[in-house]
Amino acid sequence: MFSSKRADKYTTGLINTRNDCFANSSIQAFASLPELTIYLNEIYRDQSLISCLPLPHTDDDQNEVPRLRLHEALAKIVKQLQEPIKSKKYISVWPLLHVIEAIFNLKISQNQNDAQELVQLIVETLGNEHKKLKKYVAKNALNVTVPDFPFDGLAADQLTCYSCLNSSRPSFHPFSMLSLSVPQETRATLYNMIRSNELQTINGYHCLRCKVKAILKVEDEKMAKNVALDEEQSHIISRLKILEPSLTINDDLEEPLNSFVKNYKFEGFATENLLSTIVKKTLIIRPPSLLTIHLSRSVFVSNHIQRNGCNVIFPDLLDIQELNARKGNPRYRLKAMVRQNGTHNAGHYECYRHKPELVKDKETGNVINRSPTIHWGEEPSQSASSSQPPSPVVQPKPHSGLQQAFNESISRGSADGLDSDDDSHFSRFKTRLGGLVSRRSSLSSSPSTTSRRNVSSTPTNNLDELCESTGSLGINHPPSSPCQQPQDPTSFKKISTVTKYPFWRISDSTVTEARKDDVLKENWAVYMLFYEIVRD
Repeated sequence: MFSSKRADKYTTGLINTRNDCFANSSIQAFASLPELTIYLNEIYRDQSLISCLPLPHTDDDQNEVPRLRLHEALAKIVKQLQEPIKSKKYISVWPLLHVIEAIFNLKISQNQNDAQELVQLIVETLGNEHKKLKKYVAKNALNVTVPDFPFDGLAADQLTCYSCLNSSRPSFHPFSMLSLSVPQETRATLYNMIRSNELQTINGYHCLRCKVKAILKVEDEKMAKNVALDEEQSHIISRLKILEPSLTINDDLEEPLNSFVKNYKFEGFATENLLSTIVKKTLIIRPPSLLTIHLSRSVFVSNHIQRNGCNVIFPDLLDIQELNARKGNPRYRLKAMVRQNGTHNAGHYECYRHKPELVKDKETGNVINRSPTIHWGEEPSQSASSSQPPSPVVQPKPHSGLQQAFNESISRGSADGLDSDDDSHFSRFKTRLGGLVSRRSSLSSSPSTTSRRNVSSTPTNNLDELCESTGSLGINHPPSSPCQQPQDPTSFKKISTVTKYPFWRISDSTVTEARKDDVLKENWAVYMLFYEIVRD
């Protein structure tokens, strides 16, 4: 057994038994996110508190305390991956995957699967469980504050017509992942890809404002020529003159105004042939605590799908000020990166995972972990003690539960699986399980009419004014979350190897150390980026 005196040399790997690298790399990335750890701990605290509260008796099965099955399963495996070790160790990802199978009552394919689709599935399922818990707390008027879901962000789209220079009202939609199409070029930067996603030009758009303006111009010319109008047409034209100054480019007119505008024709002019070029602008209204970026590398070449080998330059510290509609300057630190090596149809996934914040006590020489760790399964009094000085890292006892992990399985016919009333929120990975539907939580997708957050539209027609208008929507920056911090930082010193090798490169059960430059040079293979907001 290989071992080391250093607490940062190794981390727990995940064994690959049957094309498991897509799941292994994804779960390792989750283990690197302190904001997710804090969220899971707070959810566990709330769940423990609710179980102790006197609840009203009811025969309504819908009023039972919701089970957070995926929260619990993810917390358990992340807790294992976060345990400090000094010798090589690996476990299986399948206890978590069996829970996913049980939730959806489907079987995960043993063929090659997509890591991004699994990440999207996990995030959306966690979000669905989170929504049910919030709904339960509100319905029963419990004095419990459910934490915000760290992957949740809110974006706004606005359309502007190049011809009349008028705009649409902003439309709001939640997102949990930013999906960017990689350009078919030799080299591209993440910043330029984000800018391209922010502004999109659309041709052939039917602009309502342009149509109404054109109709009124024709009618003015007809009036100058003393062309007679019937009473109904005269009434419609009068109504359009009143409405025109306040119309947006995509308003819905009432009948018969809508049919009149849509079918208007006069001497060769027809509104159905009047097309405009518009620009679609997307801005982030509420930045998520955890920003997950998927680089879509699939391209169609000669009627088949091929991998786009563009080299994508990405930073360690990401500034999204240009994409942010609110005041302030959200910045994100890279915490994990999933790389894909191979072709579109076959390849291998690996994860670069950021090490925790390990420091050494100057007096005792003990290694201290200043990053938050999972408390799921501990007594609430223990899990709430994050304000106390962190405990020294100790070498755990040898793990002998690998075979047990392989033997664990969960009945796919379990009667207490997740409700299926929100299936429209789940990503396409369900097709690999047996059928997973849309990717509605991706920022690159169009707004959904069944989004998890119902946000009222704001009267403003300008995204630049959203800084003022979003206050009435209750949209604020996520509050800072408490982390484990030593009471006297001056008594600790940095560990040189953590500074020199801040990442682990994890290929299933094989774990090596990596420099930051090693990660940032993975331009050809980078597939998913996991950024965490920097708290000032």
